Amino acid sequence: MGKIDFAFKPAVRVFDCNMSIGRRHDTAVSVDTAEGTIDAMQKAGVDRALVHSRHAVYWDSEEGNDLLMESVRNHKSLYPQFVASPFENLDAFALKVLDEGVRSVRMVPTVYRFP
Repeated sequence: MGKIDFAFKPAVRVFDCNMSIGRRHDTAVSVDTAEGTIDAMQKAGVDRALVHSRHAVYWDSEEGNDLLMESVRNHKSLYPQFVASPFENLDAFALKVLDEGVRSVRMVPTVYRFP
């Protein structure tokens, strides 16, 4: 299989477009904060990342998107991606996207709600 170079560093700037911040109710994660994410990115040679909120995907998209903005607002290397479900009020969602200056949206079929 060959020798694996664990000291590999990319020769170009890397933009990761599939990162999430936060915890899930059923999955342990080693990093769940913006600061921890940035540390992990630096170790992996990632310069910038598009991030969404796990809370927004699996629990409450509006609350999760608000938590995401609180987390990334002061971090220039993290770009927020809002989460929306087609079953939500998309007009209100669009206004929030515009108000926050968010330039990327992740659509999920439905936000999971615990009974």
